Amino acid sequence: VKGEFDRNIDVIVFGHSHRPFNEKRGETLFFNPGSPTDTFFSPYNSCGILKINNNIHAEIIKLDNE
Repeated sequence: VKGEFDRNIDVIVFGHSHRPFNEKRGETLFFNPGSPTDTFFSPYNSCGILKINNNIHAEIIKLDNE
């Protein structure tokens, strides 16, 4: 991805896989909140909160859907 852009990338938000992912690799945060309804690819339902101010804070929240 870095080769496609002229500047540093702080965060990449992605989905579709429904797998929660919150990991920094190098200087870039990769964030996938998962799915609140589908557990086919994950053992739990989840959603995410992404806060961007002077810094970036991402949190995955496990949901209890019982």
